Amino acid sequence: GAALTLNTVGVVECARGDLVRAAGQFSAGLALWREIGNRENLVEWLAGVATLAAASQLPYLAARWFGAAHREGAEL
Repeated sequence: GAALTLNTVGVVECARGDLVRAAGQFSAGLALWREIGNRENLVEWLAGVATLAAASQLPYLAARWFGAAHREGAEL
């Protein structure tokens, strides 16, 4: 539950424009996802980081992260 919550808060912080806090949420969430080892939810994390990249005006990185999320999701 904590990893999902961190991811959701990261997306909310992106929407609010607080990109530093969003990055912190995603960073903390990644550590938990690695510990859990759940690939399905890692796809959600990738999409969240892509959202952060888009909000940070980094379209190339956003596209790469969204592409990675799509690829990993298709493999499940």
